[in-house]
Amino acid sequence: MYLTQNLLLHSLLLLNHPYVHHYYRGSVEGASVMWCSSSGYHSQVPRPLTTTTATSEASLKLLTGGGDDDESDDDSAWGEDEWPLERPLPLPEWGCGRPSLVFSTMQDYRRFLTRVSTRLHRALALQPYDSVSNFVMFAEEYKASEFSSLQDFYRYYDPPLVSGRYTCVGLAADLASRLADLEGHYPGFKDSIYQVSCEEEVTEKEVVDIISTEEPSPSASLKEHVLLCVRIHVEGRVGVVLLDPGYHVPCPVTVMEDGLAPHSGPVETGTARSDVQRFYTYHFPSNSSSYVIWEVEERRSGRSKWTRSLVHVSRPYLSGVDVTERRNLAYTFKTLLGRDAAGKFNAGLYFVIKPSSSPSSTAVSFFRKVNEEMKHVKKPLAYFLQSEEKEELDDEVEESVLAVEIGVGRARGDIRATLVTLASFLQDKGFLDDLLELNGAQETLREP
Repeated sequence: MYLTQNLLLHSLLLLNHPYVHHYYRGSVEGASVMWCSSSGYHSQVPRPLTTTTATSEASLKLLTGGGDDDESDDDSAWGEDEWPLERPLPLPEWGCGRPSLVFSTMQDYRRFLTRVSTRLHRALALQPYDSVSNFVMFAEEYKASEFSSLQDFYRYYDPPLVSGRYTCVGLAADLASRLADLEGHYPGFKDSIYQVSCEEEVTEKEVVDIISTEEPSPSASLKEHVLLCVRIHVEGRVGVVLLDPGYHVPCPVTVMEDGLAPHSGPVETGTARSDVQRFYTYHFPSNSSSYVIWEVEERRSGRSKWTRSLVHVSRPYLSGVDVTERRNLAYTFKTLLGRDAAGKFNAGLYFVIKPSSSPSSTAVSFFRKVNEEMKHVKKPLAYFLQSEEKEELDDEVEESVLAVEIGVGRARGDIRATLVTLASFLQDKGFLDDLLELNGAQETLREP
C-alpha cells in the first residue's frame, strides 16, 4: 500500500527526470516518514534517522536500485557542479516543460476546480504547517553524529519529509498524492501537474532582471518556497492553476495569460492576528509566460503593505528537498500552524532564533482562537527548561501549549517536549553560532 502510494507520488513530483530517486518510509515517533532526493543529481542513498524504524533490507534495495556492491561506494559526496564548495546550498535544477490539460468549455473547467478544491480543503484541515519539527530532527541528528562541523553535516544530511510535520515541500507532495485520482476523470492530468519554485519578496529591479530570462539563474536563486502548478487550456486560452498549501491558500488560483475569466481575483488568506488581513493576487507579466507575479497585500490599521514574489511556472522544479527543504533548516524563523479547511488558523506558535548563548533571548509567540478572536501570549524559550512540577508554571502559557497540540493534532506533551529540546539546543553557543553563520551565508545568495 505505502509502496504503491509512494511510487505514484514519486511520478508526480519528479516528472520527466532522467535519474532514479530514492525514498522509503519509516517512523519518527509514530509519524510517517519519506526520504526523498528530489533534484536528481544527488545520488546519495537515503539514510534512516536514528529514531526511525527502517524498511527491510530487501525493500530498501528495491527502492534504491542498490545491491551488495553499492554498499561500499561513497555516495555522500556532492559533485562540484552539483554543490560548489563555496556555495551554502546546492544548485537548483528544473525539468522539461509540461503539456497542458485542455478544457473545451468553461463549465468543464469549473467542475474540475470543484474537484480540486475538495481535495485541497481536506489537505489544509488535516496537515498543519510545521518548520519546527524538521529543524529539531536535523539538530538531533547532528548532535548524534561524529561531525564536528555543522556545515559539513549540512552537506551530508538528507532532509526527511514527515507526515503531519511538513513544510511547503511536504505539503505540496501530500496534496499531489491527494489529487492523483483525478487522472481517472481527466486523462493527462498527471502530466500537467508539477512542482514549481518561488523566489520570495523580490524588488522591482529583481523582477525585471529575473523575467528577462526564461529560467532563473541557479547561482542567484534561493528558492525558499514551492507550490503546485497545473498547465491549462480553457476554451483555447492559456493559463495555469496554482495550488499553495504551504501559504494556506484556500482555493485553486487560476492565472490566465490574458488576465480574463476564469482568472482569479484577490484571495484572502489566514493570519495569526485578528486585526490583520492578507490578500494575494497573481498575474503574468506582460513580457513573459515563464513567470507569475504573486503580490501580497497586508492590511493593518487602515494601511497596506505590499510585497511581491516570482513563481517560475514554465518548467518543473526538481530540487524541492535538496534545496528548499534544506534551506528551511537553516532559516531562523520557525512556525507551527494549525489550519482549518478554509486555510484559517486555529492555533500555532512562531519564533525567531536570536544570536545568543542563552535560549532566554529567543521568545516563542503562541496564539489560539478564543471566542472567534486570536489570543496571544509570548514567553522566553528558557521557560521550558524548568521542571513542570514547579509553582512558577504560567497557566496561560500551558493553556496555549495545549491548544497548539490540539490544533495541529499532536499527542499531549508533544509540543512541550519539542520546546524543551529546542531550548536545550540553543544553549549550545557553538551550534547556534554555526547555524546563524549558515543562514547568513544563504541570505547573501540573491545579492548582486
